[in-house]
Amino acid sequence: MKKCNKCFVEKPLSEYYIRHSTCKACRKILDKTWHQNNKINKWLKEQGNLMSDWLTIIKSHHEGIKQAFEEAIADPTEENVEHAKFLLNAHAIYEEAVIYPKLSENGIDDENLEREQTGAKEEIHYLSHHYDEPNISEKLQGLLDAILVHPIQHEEKSKFKKLYGKLTAAENIKVGKDYLKHYDKWCNT
Repeated sequence: MKKCNKCFVEKPLSEYYIRHSTCKACRKILDKTWHQNNKINKWLKEQGNLMSDWLTIIKSHHEGIKQAFEEAIADPTEENVEHAKFLLNAHAIYEEAVIYPKLSENGIDDENLEREQTGAKEEIHYLSHHYDEPNISEKLQGLLDAILVHPIQHEEKSKFKKLYGKLTAAENIKVGKDYLKHYDKWCNT
């Protein structure tokens, strides 16, 4: 028996690839996430925005989360629901660790953002353990609708845009580097 370092569940060794500390199920999710992030980062490099435009990076992550949820709604398997959960959590953790403190430092209220983000994380955690419910697609769609309102109305078009305008070019580059460093570390472990 061995304990997975991602899901923290003790599983038999047959559930692990040789020399991996994550179980096969978690490894599939991590691999899927890595490939999705690779596509996003490739697109950002093509646009010339990698590391310099954190708002574009976050918008692309919002789009990636939306796509993962749409896949889970269309095919609500454990793998697809877990992938959507993983992307949402990774994004939320580092948005809260890097961006929200910058909002506070610059006098931009972030209280509602954290409350909304926490609610979304709790809901997807519940749904990931009940992916076999008959109306899971409807619940995922409701959560997706709520998630889309959160980043578009409150983040991208309002508070984050205001923060981006308040920061100097050098500060914006540092925020982008910090966000990606933490996000990539989470997604590539």
